[in-house]
Amino acid sequence: MQTEVIRIKRKSFLRKYNKKNGWYTNWVSLADKNEIYALVVEGAVDIQGLIAVARNKDMKALYISWMCASPENNKQLTDSVKYFGVGGHLFAIAAPKSISFGYDGYMYGFAADQALLKNELPIYHIERVILETGELFGDGSHIIYVNGKKQDDTPLGKLMQDFWRKDPKNMHYPELAAENRRLKETEEGMKQMESVADRIFAIGREEGRKEAYAELLEKLAKTKNLPHK
Repeated sequence: MQTEVIRIKRKSFLRKYNKKNGWYTNWVSLADKNEIYALVVEGAVDIQGLIAVARNKDMKALYISWMCASPENNKQLTDSVKYFGVGGHLFAIAAPKSISFGYDGYMYGFAADQALLKNELPIYHIERVILETGELFGDGSHIIYVNGKKQDDTPLGKLMQDFWRKDPKNMHYPELAAENRRLKETEEGMKQMESVADRIFAIGREEGRKEAYAELLEKLAKTKNLPHK
């Protein structure tokens, strides 16, 4: 099956892809800070999966903000999956984007499916392989999952401990402690944190307003069909 990739820029188009109809998040809220791409079957318009990505210059890697198959391709939502392998195709979209940004195919994100981490390893290095031969596909993509719950006394475990600690005095890594102090104890840092918090609250208010309005319209539509007493 041949597929095509389409970049979606119009927010009005993304509004119908939301938590209520099986897309796990409100995709319109991702449009400002991410590039959003849709996977479609060649010659068709139905979206089979969506992925939102953003460059992270500090990490020197592509950040996958969200990625999911359409409800009809999601085995968590249906017993009759239309197309298998959508997730692999979405990763295949991300890999060349990482390379084009100069990150050599490196990308990262957070696993929504905790079953992925069932082996409880501290870190997972994932490469795409050819199933029939076991050989690496070699498309330049490199995926790394870090298990934040694994907080042992290894260097990586101590780094995970630092991510969860609020007091910089108790942190192992001086770089993280210094940034924590800057954000919490300097005027510049506190203004930066306030700005981030304001944006988060604004997004939450806007999403709440839209959902409430949609619910009201739905109720009004149902009311029209009710018989008058």
